[in-house]
Amino acid sequence: MTTPEPDPDSAPAGYTNAQIDVLTARLAELAAGFDLQAEQLASMTTALPPEDVDDPDTPAGGEPLFILAFDDPQYLKELELMTPWVDEIFTKIYGPETTAGKPWCPRWKEHPEAVARLHALWLAWQAAIDPESGAAGPSSWQRDHLEPALMKLRSADGPFAACTSSGGHISHRLLPHPALTDPTPPALPLAA
Repeated sequence: MTTPEPDPDSAPAGYTNAQIDVLTARLAELAAGFDLQAEQLASMTTALPPEDVDDPDTPAGGEPLFILAFDDPQYLKELELMTPWVDEIFTKIYGPETTAGKPWCPRWKEHPEAVARLHALWLAWQAAIDPESGAAGPSSWQRDHLEPALMKLRSADGPFAACTSSGGHISHRLLPHPALTDPTPPALPLAA
């Protein structure tokens, strides 16, 4: 006894052709959504400068990677490139709940410490998602970079300590800087 070949135009057992059409359309929507997310992730990265062959710790041209060392146009461009990552990855995935114990400021760009920490975190994230970082790259990034940054940025004594946001109301206040180093020369001990 031979088993008849399945008809490719008929629905699998238990499903109607209409149900299969709905499932096929939904799969196409999901695939399109994944493509869009991949494009968004690609747009959230910036190409790191090629590294100097003689010194792997110095970017080509000797330009700094630290955002606080950038000139104004470069600083603003880097903020523009980094903002989608902060909004779509950092804020939505790793810190959506804001409380007094875990503050966040939507005006984070006005907090230099936050900008510096988020930029460093973003650069490390770009390196971690590079295929050359291997399968452990994302895990290492979360353990070595994200968790310490979250603990400092979102702590009650971090850069957003004076900012609150509750019920759609945002109260933004920069913390005062400590006094700068006193320029008066120190008193020298009396010679014996």
